[in-house]
Amino acid sequence: MSFFKTVEKRRSIRSFSNRSVEKSKIQKILKSPWMSPSAKGLQNYQIFVIEDQKKKEKLVNATYGQEYVNSSLVLVFCSNPKRIKFMGSRGKNITEHIRKMPKICSTMTLTRSESEEFFQSPEKLIGVILGQNLAQAYVVIHCHRGEEYSTLKNLSHIPEVKEVDVVFGFYDVICKIVAPDNQTLENITTKAIRKLPNIESSMTLNIINEQDSS
Repeated sequence: MSFFKTVEKRRSIRSFSNRSVEKSKIQKILKSPWMSPSAKGLQNYQIFVIEDQKKKEKLVNATYGQEYVNSSLVLVFCSNPKRIKFMGSRGKNITEHIRKMPKICSTMTLTRSESEEFFQSPEKLIGVILGQNLAQAYVVIHCHRGEEYSTLKNLSHIPEVKEVDVVFGFYDVICKIVAPDNQTLENITTKAIRKLPNIESSMTLNIINEQDSS
């Protein structure tokens, strides 16, 4: 069915059954907006799943008595003004420079939060890893809703995790691992990070060591 046919046939549904929606379907719904385009890639919104009955009743009052709001699945979309702060020179650099570089097919922007209270600054880390042929990787993590900062704190207890940030976008947390060899790095990702509580999925991006071009 084409987009315009879908628009023509759309209806406003005001009556719902009491049947619960499967968690797998809810997760699919929640992931879909992160894959849709937004200005500067900000995704400056948050989606809340309302399960508490008292909160649903308050939403009915907030929507001028629309009883159908009190259904088995209620999603509330809210704007997040803090994310709009990214709309400065950094966002301009991404859209006007990075994405226009030759041979770049696609990009994904992860807007970082702050975590200096747990980790050394990148400047201090340079002195630690400079000149050493270490195994390094970035790990991007999707965790349970509302558990971003507890996940960040748990990651801070793993010695090989040198940097970590809560990010906005399809993923929730990104961290950098530095290990003496690839086997240790693999053990950290599979036996330490992926077994932390509240982590749903992760993806490891291994850093390729610079090769001598001569």
